[in-house]
Amino acid sequence: MTLYLTPFVLIGGLLVLGLLAGAGLVLLAVLRERADLTTHDEAADEHKRAA
Repeated sequence: MTLYLTPFVLIGGLLVLGLLAGAGLVLLAVLRERADLTTHDEAADEHKRAA
């Protein structure tokens, strides 16, 4: 019985790991975008102050 279920468990585990990795990459991309936006906003504010 366990031998029959093993491939499904392995495939399920790989799918879960893949989904977690994908979610982590998306989260990183979003955080980087936010960081870029904040730095751009700060730069724009500095330009306004200088002008």
